[in-house]
Amino acid sequence: MNDADLPVGEVWNNIYAAFFQQLNLNQGSHLYTDGWLYDYGRQPEQELQFITYLRNRTPVSAWGVRPRLQFLMLMLFKAGTEAFRVFNQNYRALGAGENFLPCEHRLTDLLADAIATASGYDVAPFIQLCGLPVDAFTREQIAAQAVKPVWPLYDLLPEREWESARQQLGLDSFVWLVENAELAALNKTGTLTLTLNIEQPEQLYGRPLTLHDNAGNTYTLPVNDSTLTLTTLPIGIYHLTLPKGRSQKYRPDADYVVIREGENALTVNFTRLQDSAAHNEQLTFLGYGDMPFARLVVDYEARQLVLDINNATPHSYFANTLYASITVLTASGEKVFERKMNGTNCATGKTIVPFSDHYHLYLYHAEPGRLKGLPGELALISPAKYQLLRIDNEGLYHFTLNNDPAADLLKIFNLRADAIRACPSLMAQPYAACKNDLRLMLSHIEEPTRSALMRASADVLPADNDEPGEGIGKGVTLHLRGQGAREFCQLAYDNRQQRITITTRAGQPHPYYTATYSTLTVTDASGGVIYSRHYDGITNYPVDSDTVALQAGMYIELFHDEPYRCSAVNETTGQNVTLKKHNRWRVALDGLEVDSPEQTEEKSTSDAATLYGDKFTWQLLGEEDNDFANMEMDLGAKQLTFTARPVTPHSAFTTEYAAVTVYNTRGTVIYRQSIKGSVQLGGYRDACGLEEEYTIEVFHAEGGGRSVIRNPLNGESWPQPQRVIWQVTARGLQRLTAD
Repeated sequence: MNDADLPVGEVWNNIYAAFFQQLNLNQGSHLYTDGWLYDYGRQPEQELQFITYLRNRTPVSAWGVRPRLQFLMLMLFKAGTEAFRVFNQNYRALGAGENFLPCEHRLTDLLADAIATASGYDVAPFIQLCGLPVDAFTREQIAAQAVKPVWPLYDLLPEREWESARQQLGLDSFVWLVENAELAALNKTGTLTLTLNIEQPEQLYGRPLTLHDNAGNTYTLPVNDSTLTLTTLPIGIYHLTLPKGRSQKYRPDADYVVIREGENALTVNFTRLQDSAAHNEQLTFLGYGDMPFARLVVDYEARQLVLDINNATPHSYFANTLYASITVLTASGEKVFERKMNGTNCATGKTIVPFSDHYHLYLYHAEPGRLKGLPGELALISPAKYQLLRIDNEGLYHFTLNNDPAADLLKIFNLRADAIRACPSLMAQPYAACKNDLRLMLSHIEEPTRSALMRASADVLPADNDEPGEGIGKGVTLHLRGQGAREFCQLAYDNRQQRITITTRAGQPHPYYTATYSTLTVTDASGGVIYSRHYDGITNYPVDSDTVALQAGMYIELFHDEPYRCSAVNETTGQNVTLKKHNRWRVALDGLEVDSPEQTEEKSTSDAATLYGDKFTWQLLGEEDNDFANMEMDLGAKQLTFTARPVTPHSAFTTEYAAVTVYNTRGTVIYRQSIKGSVQLGGYRDACGLEEEYTIEVFHAEGGGRSVIRNPLNGESWPQPQRVIWQVTARGLQRLTAD
């Protein structure tokens, strides 16, 4: 029994002795006075040492033999002998396989799986508490089986209560593992403040979050803010099931939460995923007795190589002699990393090396039969002492074996898919991370195989992959403006309270409009009008406010004859929401969904000949997109402001690079700027009048994305050609000519 993370030499055989002594010395206190596990009567010292190891985060490999056995027996005493029997049966079945590699099967994964299957307990959180890893798929598979998570009693209570709680629960020790149903007798509760740290909160919004212990306690609430609070939770440990993104997938860094008496806080960090660790590959270096002493993981999710050397004496027969080595080369052959490992006095520790596609790995092992590639189903290692591999987008390519990384990736995909299908409870999980892994792996598979695989694997792929709409979130605030960009109404949609508040400002919306300027209507699912508000442009309205209760399935319809004067902001994302003349949204549980044909069919105005609004900015960019000048056009104030910055516009243009000319209604030039590309500008600002029917002529030698008109109110932009003339109108700008 070999394991790099959990050394079990002189430990594993004592499991049987510990079970024997538990059975035969359990009368009175003989187990603790005469038993080897507690050092013949030194139980308090042994337990204090165990707790100290956990608090100091001492690696298990540095623990003594007794604490390591105590770690194992805490789980096995809780689970019973049947769980250990199942573990042994499972391990023998694996060992009988033709391609069995002991280093491919982590001991903690096998133990956690056997205990969950045989006893219904989830010990994975406890294993992680002790600083040992449990594979993400194993954790998720166990949690899906409705098993009960367990946790050491002492870590849930202040030290002054350890002994009384132990006696009340009838336990032999306060370090023993307990489930929440046992803890109910203590009648203690806590609160939880849960903070979700994610760059795109709309990817989670409205989706359910669940805490459950499979012992009668389940708490579900929608994700409607970045901070959520749960009160009156019985103390203990809970599985934490989180949404993991829609169009963009994320990996949360927590899948369980511990509740202690009083206030508890947990921040869950969500890592944006562009790739999946599910197709990581690993090269394991074995030494004397086939004990792993080093492993090199190709982590595709993090785009890094992780080298972990855990044994200073890989092989004593190779004393102070090169036993193995790893060299990392760029695609062009430049050496970026090298590590030599002697048989003795080998430096230990973990090293991380970022990589890019087509990096090369040059490996050496004096005993090539002891270099293993994982997953074991792939052919990654030749029988030679030296190996040369290339990191491709799909996986590792071995120059001697001439394997096909694309075929290897397809094999991993199918193995992962079959593993999910073998667990019906995992299949039923809508936010399973293992399903997201498969979806991410698909991006590396070429067509037409990808499409065929998507159809064949629909049952094991995530179903919720849509891009969240602009209105998804906790609320949207709309500012309806009229003449002079003056706000005449604010609409505040609150999804959490399921209501919309309509606040009317005093005054006229727009005196040029003698009839309807804007309307708002709220209807129920069958079309019945719940609320209606009408604004004429010329009418003077008093200040007032209305609040309308909403529910899913209702519709909000908004008309505004000059939508370019308005703005709408999503309160969750901070992003602008698109507004048209006619807008129709459906009220959903997670926000507002666009339900208007006009909104989806109206033509884009990126090349518009007519621009509506009171204010525009014309940005002039030069070499490397430096912003060398801009014009602020305030049509309401009837003024153009030209600002130049102290930079050289473009060193490659020795003649005129840009020019701005303003003409009055008679065609007379009232303002002009001519700018050479290679001459540095002085920082200055000019202004001139800008009346209706004035024209503005702009030349830019490059045009396009370096000569852009922007509406600062709603963020719309319009790239311009090399030479163009615009005229000021009563409602904005009208293009006259363009080259």
